[in-house]
Amino acid sequence: KLDKKLRENLRDARNSLFTGDTLGAGQFSFQRPLLVLVDRNIDLATPLHHTWTYQALVHDVLDFHLNRVNLEESTGTESTPAGARPKKKNKKSYDLTTSDKFWQKHKGSPFPEVAESVQQELESYRAQEDEVKRLKSIMGIEGEDEGAISMLSDNTAKLTSAVSSLPELLEKKRLIDLHTNVATAVLEHIKVQLLFNLSLLSVVLFTLR
Repeated sequence: KLDKKLRENLRDARNSLFTGDTLGAGQFSFQRPLLVLVDRNIDLATPLHHTWTYQALVHDVLDFHLNRVNLEESTGTESTPAGARPKKKNKKSYDLTTSDKFWQKHKGSPFPEVAESVQQELESYRAQEDEVKRLKSIMGIEGEDEGAISMLSDNTAKLTSAVSSLPELLEKKRLIDLHTNVATAVLEHIKVQLLFNLSLLSVVLFTLR
């Protein structure tokens, strides 16, 4: 009965069994359809489910191999006789290793949370940087009274502490720049490949199964 039903629908150009809503009737009537029969116990939804964690997306959409991600970054446009055109893209590589504290902490986090964490780290870095600049500016305190000397001594200790943490601050800035670039590249691929639509489809399949 199934074989007969398929043959009838395939031969009838007016039938839309093998056409979509936006396609003309009978468009695929001369193509041999593919019918896949599987056991009802087989899980078809899970293979279509796309994990939206930072590490999974980096692995799936970027050039990521042996803990190194390779990116092509655009450098803007340049003027030519034919008009403006994109400049050649610069290729950059970033290592995502166990020494990368941000990667170790957020690689298993949902991608939207990673974007928020990058912003929080950036704000924290700017606050620390502003504190170092503030301490440097007030080190020029004038006057020789006890209050000025005491304030100078206190600020000197704070500045010494800030300077000693400067390597850590520079490393934080490097990681912020790194993950800003990587997360931006992931987001671009999500938009271009319409991965959000795939995610919605997988949610529907999980809901209906």
